[in-house]
Amino acid sequence: MNVKLSALSIALGLAYASSALATPVNPGAYYEIEEVAINKTGDFEQANFGPYAVAISPNGTLAAGLTTRSSIEAIDYGLHFTYERECYYSNEICEVIYQGSNSAAQSSYENAIRKWRLDQTKAADNYYSSQFIPFTLGADLNPNRTNVFDNANTNSTDQVVTDISDSGETVGYGSATYSTGTPFSRDFTRHAFYKSATGEVCQLKPTTDLTRGGFSAAYNISEVTFANGETRKLVFGHASVNRPNDENVYLDRCFASTTDEDRNRYNELTYCPGFNTQPWVWDVTNGCDTGSLEGSAMVANPTERWLDNRGGEKGMIYSAAGFSSDKQGVVVGFSSQRMNNSERGDRARAVYMTPNENGEYLANPVELTQVEMGVDDPNDNLRHTWATDINNNGLIIGNRVFELVKGRNRPTEFFIFDKAAQTAILPLADKNIRTKKERVEGTNSNKPGANSQASAINDSGLVVGWADAPGEVQPVESGNPRRQSAFVYDVSTQDAWYLNDLVCTKDAQGVVKLPYYRFEKAKDISDDGTILATGYRYDNKDDFINMVNAHPVLLKLTRNLSAGDINSQPSCYDSKEAEVIDKPFTRSGGNAFWLLLLGLPLLVLRKFTK
Repeated sequence: MNVKLSALSIALGLAYASSALATPVNPGAYYEIEEVAINKTGDFEQANFGPYAVAISPNGTLAAGLTTRSSIEAIDYGLHFTYERECYYSNEICEVIYQGSNSAAQSSYENAIRKWRLDQTKAADNYYSSQFIPFTLGADLNPNRTNVFDNANTNSTDQVVTDISDSGETVGYGSATYSTGTPFSRDFTRHAFYKSATGEVCQLKPTTDLTRGGFSAAYNISEVTFANGETRKLVFGHASVNRPNDENVYLDRCFASTTDEDRNRYNELTYCPGFNTQPWVWDVTNGCDTGSLEGSAMVANPTERWLDNRGGEKGMIYSAAGFSSDKQGVVVGFSSQRMNNSERGDRARAVYMTPNENGEYLANPVELTQVEMGVDDPNDNLRHTWATDINNNGLIIGNRVFELVKGRNRPTEFFIFDKAAQTAILPLADKNIRTKKERVEGTNSNKPGANSQASAINDSGLVVGWADAPGEVQPVESGNPRRQSAFVYDVSTQDAWYLNDLVCTKDAQGVVKLPYYRFEKAKDISDDGTILATGYRYDNKDDFINMVNAHPVLLKLTRNLSAGDINSQPSCYDSKEAEVIDKPFTRSGGNAFWLLLLGLPLLVLRKFTK
């Protein structure tokens, strides 16, 4: 299944690998690896960071990714829950996230959230260059830049692909081009799009053009069959329904703020996207002859502000979105609740939406309150919950993030919700994933405040995502973020594995080989279990052990059915690289230099969304 929250990761200060494609390596491993890197030339000349995994098609043959011009932490201004709270790491770390590095030798030199925001807010006076540069991958894994809303090739648009179908159709969102005259302006800040397999682009608009084109984004394309037997091809996402106070004040503060140095508000990013949004659906069954579709709201009374009609201040932003659908048209995502009267008073809550037998979405979303288990006063102590994906067996995955400090962290924990039973579990709450060595030694993995985040689930019940890497146990609140490592979790066995423990081989002489990769974030998984991940490649053992000179790469991991049972794989800790296993990285004090080596997470939502 595909929800693309979303989602991707940004690495600070890392160089590109020189080749666009490497041949498969480790053919005898549980997962065989194929690598994609981006050459910073031609269509990708401005691609300073990436590539980052976004989505894989259901049959595993096609994929989508993203590169960026600036280093941007976990922010998508269309999804309020990704940016509405201030940075809670140490001041030094937060300055790096906001400002970028202080070293001109690093590519992230003064090149982080602040640079992106200033480019955005000063675009009325300075010509704007694209920040987000998406691409698709065919079976040959050669990256092809995706271009929508920019027929003149001005390179002044921001575009993101969030999902891709087996036939090569893509959906996502993009901005209009900037005018070439002064002051520079654009017709709309963000509209969703559907791009057919033959390349025709359809603009997916909100129903009402509120002001400046309104606002919309698409996250998923699915072929669904409703109870009446009718099959349709639908695109899910969200769109604007009105503006706070029916004014442009928040819109101006989001996209034209003159505030410069306030890293806690990220140049008044708090007020983004300037519109109130609700879940939206566009029907592309018959294509898009006119070049645009308006779609319709998926909830009853879409201009009523909050989940369960709990009320809210007229001047506060409320938001909701659909991220993924099963084959019956059940859509998962989030809707917001009002918790107080400040501009940061909303809380995202995981929901699903079920169509009637005729395929109409006109009811209220169902809130997944069961995922709040074990938390006293979740309204105060759980900052957000959101659902990222659903499979065709009614299993919904998602995440919850704490406002409460737990284990010197404000952790994110992934959940699995069984729609039929109306029950939820938290597979990695307060525990780390065990490495192969820890399994053999029987080491306890309990760790209060451990992080885990799920991105996708397939019909076999395999969940992919990322969690705290081995050795990453340091305090986070007023401290350092923890390096993350990609995992796969099997619902049937209730066991999670780091992907790095599933790529080793053993030859006839018993020599174990561990390839020089670190898998940071597993973003999507196909029906046959093929995984798309973001990670790093190292050129030699020393670089791998010391985590230096990393090449950011997109990685496709294909299941090797001849490799045997997952529990009988070679022990990576028996390899000559074993000294790196469970070795915590030695951080270099307040300058946060290790961040420039290892990277920080960014979600450009594909299923937060992946």
